Formats: sequence, structure tokens, C-alpha cells
Amino acid sequence: MRRLTRRLRRDSTRSPPPPHLHFSVQKTTEHGFPHRPSAMAFDDSLSLLFIGTRSGRLTAYGQAGVVYRGEHHDEMCVFQILCHGVKRQVVTQCLDNYLYLWQLQDENDTPKIHMVSRYRLVSASSFGGAKAISVCCLPKGSPNLYIGTEAGNLYILQIESFSLKDNVVYWNQATAGLQSHTKLHPGSIVALEMHPYNDSKLLIGFEKGSLVLWNFERNQPERTFPPVQYLQSLCWHPDGRQFITSHSDGSFAVWTANSRQTVPEKSVPYDPDPCKRMDKVLWRGSDSNPLVVFSGGMPRAAYGDRHTVTVMQGASHIALDFSSKVIDFLCTYDNGDPVSLIVLLEEEITAFDLTQGNVREIPKPYLCSLHESPLTAIHHCTNVSHDFWEILEHFAFQKLHAGRSKWPVTGGTAVRGRSAPSRDLVITGHEDGSVRFWDVSSCFLGPLYRLSLAALFDNVDDIDLDGPEEKAEIDWPPFVRAGSFDQFSTDQRLAIVDINFCPLSRILTIGGYGGYVVMATFNNQIQQHPITVQISIRILTVCMP
Repeated sequence: MRRLTRRLRRDSTRSPPPPHLHFSVQKTTEHGFPHRPSAMAFDDSLSLLFIGTRSGRLTAYGQAGVVYRGEHHDEMCVFQILCHGVKRQVVTQCLDNYLYLWQLQDENDTPKIHMVSRYRLVSASSFGGAKAISVCCLPKGSPNLYIGTEAGNLYILQIESFSLKDNVVYWNQATAGLQSHTKLHPGSIVALEMHPYNDSKLLIGFEKGSLVLWNFERNQPERTFPPVQYLQSLCWHPDGRQFITSHSDGSFAVWTANSRQTVPEKSVPYDPDPCKRMDKVLWRGSDSNPLVVFSGGMPRAAYGDRHTVTVMQGASHIALDFSSKVIDFLCTYDNGDPVSLIVLLEEEITAFDLTQGNVREIPKPYLCSLHESPLTAIHHCTNVSHDFWEILEHFAFQKLHAGRSKWPVTGGTAVRGRSAPSRDLVITGHEDGSVRFWDVSSCFLGPLYRLSLAALFDNVDDIDLDGPEEKAEIDWPPFVRAGSFDQFSTDQRLAIVDINFCPLSRILTIGGYGGYVVMATFNNQIQQHPITVQISIRILTVCMP
């Protein structure tokens, strides 16, 4: 004890280190796809895409170079994002049962998201959970936010004051028109959507399948619909006469709002085998050419591990097959017609053109995942020559404008008052043998070029002696490979382990896990493929794993 006391006294009498030895590391910017996304929303009036994460981050993306960032005080998962574009506001629902009101601001040409207020539904029970929020609905241009709870009750929050109104729709009051044998508790509210043309009518969907069309002018249910299966989501048709529901057995049903019909016939797209739940469904388009988009609903035994979004329009039926979990999806519109489909995945985000029948993927100008294939090497270059930079930008421009479709998120105004202080280039090597060039001169990560080395090693000696694996052609469901994320490599020998690039001579040297070295150079003229292998490839050694 005495030795410890003497040592502490001796340490306390030591002089502090000189000031120049103190330093700190501060994050200036971040690139790539948000980590662990959990929610997504799109504001049509502002053309901004909002993404929330499990760590409480909220980011709004516009055109290339426009990024608004905000963060909750506590690292709480963002469950839902609701846009109120009239006043450039957005509401988030988080795991802590709070509702947060955010305001988009542009201070000193620096876009950010500022938290204005927050509200929490206080539980009336000592055990908690009596007013736990399950789903929210914020109609376009509406001054009120509608809150559904786990208890099955509906509350109304005024956006202007961000306070709760007195009128409450209780579950027993809403389901009073159902039959006597269905007057048990209908479960939590899982779906809310306002009528397209009447702001006084709200469609309420309960967990056990009961549906209620509530009229706020009369303060009573206008129509009640009996349950057919556990409910997952619902969506109005744009004409307001019908709506569609998706269920836990992989089916969807079409209801007529003003008809006295009983239970409609369910449609199971991938029957007859038992199917997984259909998480979300959208119904858009005209009566002559309807568009139905849904996630999930695959046969449980055969394709239950697939992450899919199905697009059905007329005679076209496509199941977009992704390699990571589907978080959410939505459509963007032009004069009421759907023009693009945006799908948020756990590892990437993709957009598809809906104006053509083949549902073609739209190239991304940003929000690219650095780890589409596992990252194995990286190289950074600064002050790249202007001539070489023009070559890379020209190829990137050609790729983005190769088709008729453009990236649907175009909101905001990029600040271009002064040029970038330097032309920064990041070169990444990946496990699949690809080398990718990125523009990191500004606040967003822009893809420039992609070079694949897999074709250089297509040798007959690499064929498996056991014979090629026979892949059965799958005609149904009609899977179409979508997205670019791939966490598995076909051959680990292709993995890039070292990259070196000289901006002056424009010589790129690549070393691979299989023992190979590749040297490549760039053409001085702008062509369709600006990068070509100029010298012969020589395999130095081959290290078989």
C-alpha cells in the first residue's frame, strides 16, 4: 500500500507533456452506404430520400453532392420515417417510443437536419406497453399525425404544436360493426393509410385481419371488413374505390370500399405450396395496366431463404432476387404514374425503371457500397492530373447516361461555389478480382470505373475435375438476379491483396492472392473503354490454397 501511495504521489508531481504532443482525431466526412439501415422514406415535393439506421442516424440524400445529416441523442433504432414536405419537416419513430420532429436547414451553405421537438406516449399502465407505438401515418399536406398502438387504439398528434389531441379512437369502438363472434381484441394496429381523395376517411388495419374505414366527420366507422388472415400491410388504389391487403400466408386480397361484399377471394402468387408472409404490397397504375409490387411471399420450403421483391404489371411477372435482406421499398411518381422502384436492402440500395417492361436497374451516382465484394486492398491518390481526371469522369458520365432512365432522387442544390481543393482518387481491390476507382473529392463517394481481372484467368486448367455442377433452370418463380452485393467469391485466388498506382506514368500494378501480378496502363484518348492492359500478363507464382 505504501509503495502504491508513493508511486501515485510521484506521478502526480510529474510535469504535463508539452502542448504540441496533444492531438485528437476528428471525423470530417464519411463515404459509402449507411451502416445497418432500418427505415426509408421519399419526399415527392422535395425529391429527397431519407434513410434511418439502427444506431439512430437520419440522412437525407438529394442529387449528387446534397446530403443532410442528423442524429438522435440516444442510439435508438429508427422504425419509421414520415415526410411532411410542405414545411421541409420529417417525423421519425424510434425504439424508445418517442416521436421526433426534424427540420431541414441550410446554414452557411451547410445542409443539416435539426431536431425541433419530440413527444412520447406515456403508458397508462404500471407494467408499460399500453401505449407502445406500432405504426404511424402522416398524409401528404395533413396537419395531423395518426398513431396506431400495440393496444389497438388510434391517437392523433398535431404537427404544429407537436401535442396530442383529445379525441381517441378505441379498438372496441372501431370494430363495433363486426359480427359478435369476432368482437375479441383485434390485436395491434399494423397498417394505416388515408383515403386518396377524402382526408376524413382513414383505413385502419389490425393485426388479426380486421379492417375498419373510419370517418372522422361522423366520428364512427363507415365500413368494417371481417378478417381473412393475419394482416401485414394495406394500400389504397389511386382511384380510392378499392384497396389491397397482404397477409401472413403469402396472399393478397382486393377489397371494394363501398361494396357490401363478404370476404373477397385471396390470391396466392406462388401457390400451391405454403408460402412465407407478404411483408408489404403496393398497388399502382391504371385499371387497364395495374402495377402490383410486393416483398416476400415465396414458397417456404423451396425458396424461403430468398430475399425478393416481385413486380407484376400486365402480363409481366418478375421476382427480383437480392443477396441481402429487404428492408423496405417504395415507388416514385410522375403526374401520378409510377416511374421507378427504389429498394432498400441491408447492404445496398437499388433503383429500377418501371416505364419499360423489363424493369431495368438504374445506375447509382452515389450511395454505392464499398463492400459489394469484400474489400481486400485500398490505395489513395491525391492531386491527380486534370487530363487523367477528365478521362475517368467521361467514362462515369457515359455509364450513368447509357440508358433512358436517370436516378430518381434529384432534390436540393449542390454547392459548387468553389472547386474542390484537390482531385482525390481512391482505388479499391476486392475479393472477386475487381478493381474499382472512386471519386472522393467531395462529400459523396462517386463511382468512376470498374476493372475486372476474372476474364484474364479464364483457363481450362481451372475446370473442376469432378465435372461442372449442373444448374437446373428455374422457370417458376421467375427469378431475376438484382443488386450488386455479393459476399461470396467463386475463386479466392482472384482476391486483390496489393494495389499501387502512379498518377504521373498512369501505370497500375495489382498483386493477387493467387500469386499473380498484373500491370496495366491508361490510354491518353477518351474511348469507350479507357483502361486497357498494355503489356502481357505474366504469372510469377501460383499459390494454391
